Amino acid sequence: MLRRRASLVLVINTVGIFAYEAGRRLEIVKLEEEATVFAETGMIFLESPVSSKQKIDVWNSIVKPHMIDTWIKTIIDYDISKDLLSQIDQPSHGKTYNLGSSKKLDHLPKLCTDNYRVQLIVGYMIDPSLKSVDFGNQTHWKYRFIRDPFYKFFYDTITNNKSKAPLILEGSDQSWHITVIKNKHGEANKPVPWATHIDGGEDGVMMRNGWPPVKDSSLTTDEELLLILLHQLAILFYCETPGDLGIEEGVTGFFPSSHRAVINVFRKLLNDQKGENIPHSKITTVLRYFGKENANDIEQFVIPENKVLLAFGTMVHTPMWATKLMVNDELRVIQNCKIKFSSDVRKANIQKQREIINLIPNKSLLYKLE
Repeated sequence: MLRRRASLVLVINTVGIFAYEAGRRLEIVKLEEEATVFAETGMIFLESPVSSKQKIDVWNSIVKPHMIDTWIKTIIDYDISKDLLSQIDQPSHGKTYNLGSSKKLDHLPKLCTDNYRVQLIVGYMIDPSLKSVDFGNQTHWKYRFIRDPFYKFFYDTITNNKSKAPLILEGSDQSWHITVIKNKHGEANKPVPWATHIDGGEDGVMMRNGWPPVKDSSLTTDEELLLILLHQLAILFYCETPGDLGIEEGVTGFFPSSHRAVINVFRKLLNDQKGENIPHSKITTVLRYFGKENANDIEQFVIPENKVLLAFGTMVHTPMWATKLMVNDELRVIQNCKIKFSSDVRKANIQKQREIINLIPNKSLLYKLE
């Protein structure tokens, strides 16, 4: 009897291991395809970790009330008896930074922590084996499922062992709440003037310190480029307002494959001013010229309510005019969540950051982006 039980346990364990490894292989094939698309095009649509019901509930109970308070504060002589939207200024330049909010709100969905595909694709870009990189305490269990063999995954799970890779990334679960309004001065499918840009890093660190945000004359150009990339490796575009975000509603415009062009621009500028980081103002000047010369190449992609858009950190994009309100006449509010070095690494000295980037294997897709 004991032998039969032992044999049965052995069979079950063996089947379980084979099923585990078969599941891993299928996921790895899918991951390779997604990462290739991401590397080549600079963007990819993924399933949102937020259901439609959850988005509606969060919008009505948390986000919208906070944003209404924010919008009211921007209105001079606000009249509570009149419609709110009719009192919000529609600037002819189209820029509405004053309508956004940087406040971190409680009880919002965790956009990066709960999205294992975002973690996998970004991790794969750095190391296709995933062994040298993860998201620390944010690491999704499915990330470990893909990375680890059966016995390590099983042992870490039952012992609650959250071992960390040497290179730790961090994904913002919440960022600036950016508002775009229906504007009478604009035209659908047209960019807001002089707004072509790449984001300036977490809390605008590159806007203040330049690119990369740390400098050392001993760094090679390749090391400087990797620092730039890892301080803003990817951006997750998520629409907080319920409904599909389309062209008339002012979905962000992108310049296809511009993530590669920008890396080459960085390489040239870094070589021209060796030992000095690049002022953000110079990058802005270059990108605005780029936007003007390539205005006809801008593409807008509808972001369905159940999707998020993952874009490479050097992807050139621009705000677009909104000529229509969202579903139920709501204003469009989005978040652009950054994925980058962990906060510990970002605060570390240049020697520590250099040690970390030297852990990136030669097979990394980051070396193939030029």
